[in-house]
Amino acid sequence: MGTARFEELVNMLKSIDVLMLDDVGSEKMTDWLRDEIIGPIINYRLMEGKPLFMSSNLTPTQYKEHLMLSDKIKAERIMSRLTSLVRQVSLEDSNT
Repeated sequence: MGTARFEELVNMLKSIDVLMLDDVGSEKMTDWLRDEIIGPIINYRLMEGKPLFMSSNLTPTQYKEHLMLSDKIKAERIMSRLTSLVRQVSLEDSNT
């Protein structure tokens, strides 16, 4: 995928009216994914007041650890923005 196409896709995820990210935390986290995709998308959506829905098997604390890798400050920055942007709703599985 070329750079222009990549930027086009990230910009679409930033600006689409409603964004749903499914199974967050199951991806193989890298510094690049965190710093070039996840962080900018979350920051943009927060600044523009655009809704973001996320599903995950991780708690916010577990997701923060998933984001940390080599840079705790960047992980904390993303989690701070997520805390401002999303409301946590826990769902319990009655089959477990």
